Amino acid sequence: MSGGGSVTSIQGKGNASGSIVLRTGGATGTVIATYLFGTEGLSEYVPGSGILFVEGVHATIAGTAGVTITFT
Repeated sequence: MSGGGSVTSIQGKGNASGSIVLRTGGATGTVIATYLFGTEGLSEYVPGSGILFVEGVHATIAGTAGVTITFT
């Protein structure tokens, strides 16, 4: 996803060792948030205006069959 904006929610389908790493500025940019989860899955709602990504958001996703990220 390119351009600035905010992540307001993240959901990930449960698996033994899921992870989502969010960066600004592309695949080699600055890590802003890291989420690790297991079979319970992930359901994170960020209050207020969310997590700001000035240079767009890049997500590296591993160990999960599905992810939903709300970016405004």
